[in-house]
Amino acid sequence: MSNRALRQNRFSVLSANLSIYRPEYKDQFMCPACKRIFSKNDLTCISVAHAPPQAVAKKAKFSMIKTLACSDCDNKMGKEGDRQVDFERGAFDRHKSSPPSVPAKGGDKVKIDEWIATHLYSALLIMFHRFGYEYVLSPNVDDIRSVINGKGDPLKYNTAIRDIRTVSNSCPYSQPAVCILTNPIQCFSIEYPMPCDKFVTRIILLPGFGTSAMESYDRFLQLDPSTQFNPKGDILGFNEFGFLRDHESKGYGERLWRRCITANKSSIGP
Repeated sequence: MSNRALRQNRFSVLSANLSIYRPEYKDQFMCPACKRIFSKNDLTCISVAHAPPQAVAKKAKFSMIKTLACSDCDNKMGKEGDRQVDFERGAFDRHKSSPPSVPAKGGDKVKIDEWIATHLYSALLIMFHRFGYEYVLSPNVDDIRSVINGKGDPLKYNTAIRDIRTVSNSCPYSQPAVCILTNPIQCFSIEYPMPCDKFVTRIILLPGFGTSAMESYDRFLQLDPSTQFNPKGDILGFNEFGFLRDHESKGYGERLWRRCITANKSSIGP
C-alpha cells in the first residue's frame, strides 16, 4: 500500500475514532503529539509515522507500527529518533558492551532531553495505534505530550525508560509489545528490541487509565533511575487497527486496563 493510500486509510479510521471522543471534530484528524486538527484536505500535512524508529526496526529486523502524526511533529521527532539510534549503535560497536545508561547520553552528539522526548514520542504513537484517542486524550498523558513538544521537563521521565536484559538470545517480540504492568508499578509498558544488542529489550513506561494509575506512576517517577526493576504483568495481544472503527471501542482501553489490574490485584505491592 502506498503512503498516500495508507494515509487515507488511517485518516478514515482515526477520524471516526476521534468523533467518538470529540464529536465536534467529525471527519477530522488530531495529531496525537501536538493536538492540531486537520481535515481530509490537509493530507499533505499529515505523515505516516513509524514506531519504534525506523533505524531500530531495520537493524533488529523488527516490524514497526504505522499510524499518523502531523508532518511537523513526525519530521522533528522521527529524524531525531533515527539519529539517536545510530549514535547508540555506534557507541555500542566501539565499546563492545551493553549500551550506556541514560545519563551517559548527555554529550555533544545526543542530549538526554531529546533522547527521552523521542522515546516518549515512539511510545505514545504505539499507544495511539493500540487504543486510539481514548488514550492520547487522557489527562494522564498531558505532561508527556508537553515534554514531546519541548515545554515539559524530560528529566522527570528518566526513570521511565529502562533496558532489560532478556534470558533468551533475543527480544521475544516481532513487533512492539504493549503490556499492562501490575507490580511494582501499575502502568503500561511499551517494549521493543535495542538496535545494538539482541539480548536487551528497551521498555518505556507510560501511565495507565484513571487517578490511581497516575498516582502509582508519579510515585515510580520519584525513584532513582538506578533502582532495580523487575516488572510483572500481562502482555496484550497486538490487535488489528480496524477495531477502532467500531463504536463499541469507546472505553475499550480502560475496561481492558481495569480487568488486568483486578485479575492481578493479589500481586500488587503497596
